[in-house]
Amino acid sequence: MAYKTVLYHNLSDTPAHLLKLMKETGQISDDPEVLAMMVDGRDALRDRIVRRVWEQHRQELSLNLCPVCGKIARTPKARQCQFCYHNWH
Repeated sequence: MAYKTVLYHNLSDTPAHLLKLMKETGQISDDPEVLAMMVDGRDALRDRIVRRVWEQHRQELSLNLCPVCGKIARTPKARQCQFCYHNWH
């Protein structure tokens, strides 16, 4: 599984020498496994990465989650949800 992922929008207009350098330094890949992860687009890939990190490291991350909708509050000390507006003062 490739854990190092850099998301680029459009490489078609990138000069060949820069593409070569980016491949050599591991910034882009033509590995079929990496390309398969990108098949649904960068937003879907980002969402999968966020879910994987949250599932694997939930105990290590101290997040201020809304008790109603479960989304992350704006700040660690916030007591009102920016999404559902629940207030837990």
